[in-house]
Amino acid sequence: PEGTLVGGEDLFGGNPKTRPAKPGRRILLYGTGFGPTQPSAPPNELFSKPLPLEALEKLVIRIGSVPATVEWAGLVAPGLYQFNVIVPDLPSGEQLVKAEIAGVTSEAEVHVIVER
Repeated sequence: PEGTLVGGEDLFGGNPKTRPAKPGRRILLYGTGFGPTQPSAPPNELFSKPLPLEALEKLVIRIGSVPATVEWAGLVAPGLYQFNVIVPDLPSGEQLVKAEIAGVTSEAEVHVIVER
């Protein structure tokens, strides 16, 4: 709720402050290339409010191979998608994050630090 960045305590040398994600807590993830929104983003102009992802039911975000609860997903800036997810019940440690939409899986090796 206070906007702390998720990561190991020494991720940025202590500045800015980071902390591991906790199971059951909401974290925000960001990505690109997740497809259309509903309503559609206006072409060639800025938009003033977030636009929900059109195919939320086709989106799966896994943390440590466990599907996370996706509370909201959508476009928050030109080309930038935000995902509000609940961290599943996982053991402490570095956990791989993968997103899949309509059968296409993210390729980047993204991890989140989880601490019980």
